[in-house]
Amino acid sequence: MRVLPPCRGAVKIHRFLRVKAQPLVIASAVCIVMCTGAGGGRCWCSSAPLSPQEAEIDSIHQLVVGATENIKEGNEDIREAIKNNAGFRVWVLFFLVMCSFSLLFLDWYDS
Repeated sequence: MRVLPPCRGAVKIHRFLRVKAQPLVIASAVCIVMCTGAGGGRCWCSSAPLSPQEAEIDSIHQLVVGATENIKEGNEDIREAIKNNAGFRVWVLFFLVMCSFSLLFLDWYDS
C-alpha cells in the first residue's frame, strides 16, 4: 500500500497556524479543515460555517435567475406592444399630415 505525501497547502496552513495564529485556532475551533492530497499538491478545504453561506448563495442565485427571466419576459412584452402600436402610429401620422395639407390648401385657396 502506497502512502501519499501531504499536500503543500496543508503543510503551509499547519505551519502558519502553529507559529502565528495560535489564538485564532482556539477561537475558531468550530471550523474543521480537511485537506486531501491527491498527488500534484491539490487541497480541498471545507468548514462547518459554510452551510448558512451556501443556503444564502442558493437563495440569491434563485432570485437572480427569476429576475433574469422576468426581464426577458418584459422585453418580449415591450417588443409585442411596439409591434401592436405601430399601425396606430401610422394612422395618427397620416391624419396629422392630411390636416396640415388641408390647412395649407385652405390658406392658399383663401388668398
